[in-house]
Amino acid sequence: MNYRFYKTSITMLIILIFSAMTVYAEPLMPPQTSSSGNEMRLYSEFEVDTLIAELTEAAEEAIDKAAGEAARVATLAGLEREAAALAREKAALERERLALDLAGDWQKKFAFEKKEKIKISIITGVVSFAIGALVGGVVIGISF
Repeated sequence: MNYRFYKTSITMLIILIFSAMTVYAEPLMPPQTSSSGNEMRLYSEFEVDTLIAELTEAAEEAIDKAAGEAARVATLAGLEREAAALAREKAALERERLALDLAGDWQKKFAFEKKEKIKISIITGVVSFAIGALVGGVVIGISF
């Protein structure tokens, strides 16, 4: 089985979920402006912990959605395989039914032709016997 399709589907799904997610947040503290411009802003431990918690929650939601979507994709793939198997089975049964119909028609035709040949053989035999009797009677009548 080719799992590459499922890997690609799940990856694309996770990317789509993260790209469709809107984040509404207001800064906890107004940005501090530095006089020199090259100083880095230091975040408090609370801000870092809050950011980590929000990212963890968003990642867990995305994983849950991706797992649900992967299960749905796997279920749909299974259903598609079942539908294809049913279609193949239905086509095979239809071919078999058609073959039986043709075989039945052939057998009927063969039986009809056999009856016709027997009928023609009987008629030919009766006519041959009558002609033979007539010729034999004529020959016998001439010889007496």
